Amino acid sequence: MQAQLLASEIKFNEVLTDILSKLQLIDLTLSQVEHLLDTGELCQAIETLDGVEAALEKLPESEGTIVISLMKEKAKGLRSMLANKVEDCWKYLFKVNPQRGEISVYRDTAGKKNYPALES
Repeated sequence: MQAQLLASEIKFNEVLTDILSKLQLIDLTLSQVEHLLDTGELCQAIETLDGVEAALEKLPESEGTIVISLMKEKAKGLRSMLANKVEDCWKYLFKVNPQRGEISVYRDTAGKKNYPALES
């Protein structure tokens, strides 16, 4: 009886350690996404965030639910920031003049200091 209890406690600790290790890696990766957003590396940020979201979905819901929910919220917030930055880049590259019925596409990256993702 005691051996069975000890074996189940060991199994629980191994599962918990595995989940905590994954959460630590996910947290580090979310920080990396923040850095990529800050430096304007939007394509890399998208790929990295996609990987984080996939990893979060693979975690069991019952274990560490609060922590997992918080990380999902952080990822959701980063996704929103990323979408806004991409939209800003599009606004910079494409100008619409509804009065004239014109759309202008800019290839010049003058002013790219404001949009690091546009740097070549």
